[in-house]
Amino acid sequence: MIDKIIKEVQSLSLETGLKKMTMDGLSDRLKISKKTLYEHFNSKDELIYQTIHEYISENQRILANELNNANTYIEKLKIACYHYLPYPIEFYKTNIEEIERYYPSSAQIIHNYIGESSNMIVQVYNDGITNGVFNEQINPEVLIELSKSFLLTIPEIKDRQGITSSFFEILLYGSVKR
Repeated sequence: MIDKIIKEVQSLSLETGLKKMTMDGLSDRLKISKKTLYEHFNSKDELIYQTIHEYISENQRILANELNNANTYIEKLKIACYHYLPYPIEFYKTNIEEIERYYPSSAQIIHNYIGESSNMIVQVYNDGITNGVFNEQINPEVLIELSKSFLLTIPEIKDRQGITSSFFEILLYGSVKR
């Protein structure tokens, strides 16, 4: 039941935002009593915290799994750049301002993830330099900022998969040592 509630919070927040989302509206949407919500979560703040925690935990699991399955530094860097911001981006983009303003402990979880993602990009890039794959004259901070800017435009792009793949190919082309 908790997973179902959290998924619905993520979905509903895309329509209303987290601040305007109510426990009444959530219980109506789930077709459960408000009492049932409060059996699992003591407050709306706790529900939002748990939703953000689960959102980031899922992103961390996906990132770790994809990195473990990558065979080259180029693949690892592409994965690290793609996961710089938590996915789905729509949830992040729609809610981040409200989370930062009204739910600071939840915002900290997201900022920690983004910090870890930045460190991962730098680490993969530096490992690639050490192994002769990447150009040492490229600052990985540029890759981080370009990834962030691109990822924030994804919701507005129709052919996400194709354009995303092409973007990261172009981004990393200049990073590969020749």
